[in-house]
Amino acid sequence: MNENVPEEVRVAAAQTLGRIGGSAAAAALINTLINDSSAAVREMAAKSLLGRLDGSTEALVAALANDSSPGVRGAAAESLAWFVDSVGDSSEVEALVAALANDCSPSVRARAAAALGRFGGRKAVEALVAALANDRSPGVRARAAAALGLHSGRSPVEPLAAALANDRSPGVRARAAAALGLHGGSKAVAALIAALSDDSGRVRKAAAEALSWLGDSSAVESLAAALASDWDADVREAAAKALGWLGDSSEVESLAAALANDRSPSVRARAAAALGRLGGSQAVAALIAALSDDSSRVRKAAAEALEELARRGDGQVVAALIDVLVNAA
Repeated sequence: MNENVPEEVRVAAAQTLGRIGGSAAAAALINTLINDSSAAVREMAAKSLLGRLDGSTEALVAALANDSSPGVRGAAAESLAWFVDSVGDSSEVEALVAALANDCSPSVRARAAAALGRFGGRKAVEALVAALANDRSPGVRARAAAALGLHSGRSPVEPLAAALANDRSPGVRARAAAALGLHGGSKAVAALIAALSDDSGRVRKAAAEALSWLGDSSAVESLAAALASDWDADVREAAAKALGWLGDSSEVESLAAALANDRSPSVRARAAAALGRLGGSQAVAALIAALSDDSSRVRKAAAEALEELARRGDGQVVAALIDVLVNAA
């Protein structure tokens, strides 16, 4: 591109060429990525080469390894993710692994970690596990944890469980919890149950949410304890949601108690929704009582839960609502 043209115009031109596509556009973008003096223009060229197959990968690999700008290197990493094959042994993978291990910028390492989460392969998993354990940046470790959540197989579970138990950053522990929720298995469930006692409310919430995805009944007792006693309303809300999804009717009493007594309207509303999934006479009675809750949000949630139960054929709902009207008359 002509560098006599203002930088912002060159950025716009690179962006537009990326949208248009075609071999001529790709060639111009590659030349810009290699030669333009402006980091902003090179960064846009790297972004615009995403998914282009006209010789773009070599230029992106070179930019990731050698460009002086972290923004350009990060954009190259993100674009390379779209070229990686399913085997995960390509030169693009090697470049991303090297960037994750060695780049001086935490931002670039984080973007390389996210890119490595897009595909399978032993090299990617090993690099992400190493970053999760050893990178000095919490942001990079968090991205590595999230990326490992996208990899199938059991190999990431133990490193993620170790990070959930031991990483000093609550953000990393929360990401590890979410990633374990995508894997499942007895080790993941055990690690998530233990994390319900984490010092950080953010981590406890993430653990409760992850347990709701896994459907393992061994978590019910611990979730019920969190619903009853956790000081953080966000954690209690996540526990109520999880109990509803786990579908264990033995916890109707716990949810009914939360609906009646929890000080947070958001928790009471979530307990109402969970009771709407479980059903039964005790659930219906608790939901009928919640129609007079001080919070309109809770009253609405209780009404919707009752409607859901009625749609599923629970005849107790109609009878109970009729009884309310008759007694009120």
